[in-house]
Amino acid sequence: MKKYAEIMLESKGRIIFDPLPLMGSNEMFKPFWAIVIVSGDIGTYYQHLFEKEYGLDTWLSVKDEGVNYTNTHRGIRLQRPAWGAHISFIRGEAFTVNYNSITKGTKRYFKENKGKFNADDLYRYLFAHNYINQEDLERWFDLKKKWDKKIISFNHELTPNTVTNKSAHWWLRVQAEKLKDIRQEAGYKREGYWGLHLTLGNPTPKRQEYSKKLSNYKQFGK
Repeated sequence: MKKYAEIMLESKGRIIFDPLPLMGSNEMFKPFWAIVIVSGDIGTYYQHLFEKEYGLDTWLSVKDEGVNYTNTHRGIRLQRPAWGAHISFIRGEAFTVNYNSITKGTKRYFKENKGKFNADDLYRYLFAHNYINQEDLERWFDLKKKWDKKIISFNHELTPNTVTNKSAHWWLRVQAEKLKDIRQEAGYKREGYWGLHLTLGNPTPKRQEYSKKLSNYKQFGK
């Protein structure tokens, strides 16, 4: 992973365990996830700057025989994440059970239970149907009881990053030792595969190819 930028800004957010999506169906819920929700203004601001620099740009070019011709460059456009701007620091990491089994059980739960959703009910269902064990459940709820809704400080970079040569999410890289401490306390590695980052959004379908090309610029990419 490349070095962090010398200049970073400090901000604050609130830790949320088992977050519900702000947009879309509750079926987007993911067990064993924890995030930091941040001010929507941060995500909106950096998304605006990013799209302004690399996004849709229409300008008047020439006037020929009384007809105005415009030239349009179609660049990047980002869709807001289901949780809004956020830092996901535990990403579906059960302690002992294979997460594919949990995903399978979650899909079964939503198929059998329509209407009102409650995360605790889902966990009880997964336990009752042997998709998770008691050890994982107790460790998760102990962690949630201690850290859920706590305020945390973090530093973030100013330039968006993404995965090189992919049409993926764009984010601001984050430094937050407290989040790493929480992961380590729970028995996880101090940092997940993608590192800590503040997700701004993913490209709209018509902008995915351009996003992939943009990711190859030397200043972007993991």
